[in-house]
Amino acid sequence: MACEPSEESATSPRSTPEQTPTNESVASDYPAEAIDRFLESCTGGDPAMQRSCSCAIEEIQQRYSFEEFVELEQEIEAGRDDGTVLAELLQVCQ
Repeated sequence: MACEPSEESATSPRSTPEQTPTNESVASDYPAEAIDRFLESCTGGDPAMQRSCSCAIEEIQQRYSFEEFVELEQEIEAGRDDGTVLAELLQVCQ
């Protein structure tokens, strides 16, 4: 499934916590405030959406640099993007 951490081969036989794929390692490229803001907006206060929205932000972090994410957010907020990117990601995460 696209939302599960991929099993990448390590360059060293010993695995350190930094090399282990986790939500924290993925999230480290994006400020926590940006992730929290995205999750709040995405879920709209509906706890049932938390899993899909968490998956979506993980996919976003894998596909886009933080700068690209900010540009995408601005496009959506300005009404120049109809949210199809987010809709696609949520569909992938279901």
